[in-house]
Amino acid sequence: MGDAERKARAETREAAELVDELVRLLSEHLKTTEERFRGQLLDIRREAEVSLYEFAARRDAVANELVNSEKKLTKYSRKLTKKNPDTEKLSDELLQLADEIGRMKLEFSAHREKYETSMNSWLRFTEVVDDIVTYLHRQSTEWENLARDIGLVYQGICETSIPASFDELNKRILEDGFTILLAAGRRDQSDVIAFEQQLNDLLEQVDDEDDPADDAQ
Repeated sequence: MGDAERKARAETREAAELVDELVRLLSEHLKTTEERFRGQLLDIRREAEVSLYEFAARRDAVANELVNSEKKLTKYSRKLTKKNPDTEKLSDELLQLADEIGRMKLEFSAHREKYETSMNSWLRFTEVVDDIVTYLHRQSTEWENLARDIGLVYQGICETSIPASFDELNKRILEDGFTILLAAGRRDQSDVIAFEQQLNDLLEQVDDEDDPADDAQ
């Protein structure tokens, strides 16, 4: 195993720890968010249930009281149709019944107003979701920063520049007189130049996709 591979393996282990930290951080924030989200929603749900049950019970009670009032009014009608009714007494009874119904309606209206006010608080269901989205958005900045750092760490692990030895070897092959020695006694100047060009082409090979001649066609 060479130096570059040993370095890459060592530094990727460190980078992997950052990845684990990102997973841990994200999981922690999501868990906290879930607990917070559930708690707030359950509180609003319980408040809504209490309001609903109280108002429903009050409505049932009022319905029963109204039935009783109807029965009283029926009895009152019978008394009024009897021969020589006591109109003074019946007047008092009618006033009393009207007072009971009026108070009942007033009390029910108060319960109704209280219930309708509590209904407005149920809009907090939406507010809770908005708060959670805002909270996650703030936390996501930390996730993004850590993720960016991880990406930069991985990018910096391996040196991507071309080793300087390539240039050194190219220079030695082209400039240390090898071509002159090889051509001595066998080639003229044009042969030397052609041989040097062939060496240079071999040393500076390019992919076919990057061949400038292809672009010109």
